[in-house]
Amino acid sequence: MAKPLTMIFFYRTRSAFALSIAVILHGCGGALTAKPATVASWMNPSAGRGETTLLYAGNLRGNVVNVYDFKDGSLVGMLSGFNEPTGGCVDRYGDVFITEYGNDTTLELTHGGTKVLNRYTMNASAVGCSVDAAGDLAVVEEPQESGRDGVCIWKGGKGPRACYSNDQDCGIMASPGYDNQGNLYVEGTYYAPSICELPAGGNALRTVTLSGATLHFQGGVMWDGKHLTLSDPHFAASVRTTALYRVTEAASGSGNLTVVGTTVLKGSCNQGGSADVQPFILGPRNTPINDREGKSVVGADSLCSQGVIDVWHYAKGGDPVRDWSAPFFPQGVVISRPR
Repeated sequence: MAKPLTMIFFYRTRSAFALSIAVILHGCGGALTAKPATVASWMNPSAGRGETTLLYAGNLRGNVVNVYDFKDGSLVGMLSGFNEPTGGCVDRYGDVFITEYGNDTTLELTHGGTKVLNRYTMNASAVGCSVDAAGDLAVVEEPQESGRDGVCIWKGGKGPRACYSNDQDCGIMASPGYDNQGNLYVEGTYYAPSICELPAGGNALRTVTLSGATLHFQGGVMWDGKHLTLSDPHFAASVRTTALYRVTEAASGSGNLTVVGTTVLKGSCNQGGSADVQPFILGPRNTPINDREGKSVVGADSLCSQGVIDVWHYAKGGDPVRDWSAPFFPQGVVISRPR
């Protein structure tokens, strides 16, 4: 089986680290650039109306994003014009942000629509993103020797951007996640997986500690409505599975995280194993303003020879309760509820 791009781009940059071992901060201008009005090859008009919850899954090989009705799994749209869409995030209104690994950009689109609202540019390949309740957008890029950003923040979704990195502990980062207080967390690695935090209003990406579990590989971070969650797509080595750790901060501003619960996600193929780098937890409202723990978690399993999207009960986990075929090797999924 061909190795998914998900794992390739996390590993291949390790040799590129002729980087200073320091925590740095730098500002960058020119955040937003022009973009054609639409990107759609087609979209069912009903997708943007009513109470339809939509799931977006990027096709790394086909350079399109497939859009599904989450309730019944039916294909309701296909967005073209992307270059290696890797994942994304959603804001409080249901607008969807798709990160492009091949174009170093993130596109913002309306829920169920084809209109491009904004295009956000990076200096290297965009890996994943998160939006907080205030509308701040965070995008992680793949590291490179020149023009390094790490993670960039657009306050209120507007320019200019501010970029941060922590090469000592989080040189290679996965998709970031905001908590309900506006603190941004990201899993990364240099010699070993670590967790870094940009506190709300802070100006440095600091390393934080984790008690009660050990990360084996960097994965996505997400708010579940009650807890911050950290994913580990290499939770078990024998039959590799994905774990979601629910964590709390030991004391406000302490930088110390404690695991208060673990959800193990088994897969629908490959002996029950799973490797979901960016699991998405679905709550009753869009992620940034969700204040109740989600009931479902959805992931794209990169261990399957063909693309598969799995759905589990949250926080129970275990075997998936639903699965359906997806674009070949989706990196991650984004779920958007209407306004």
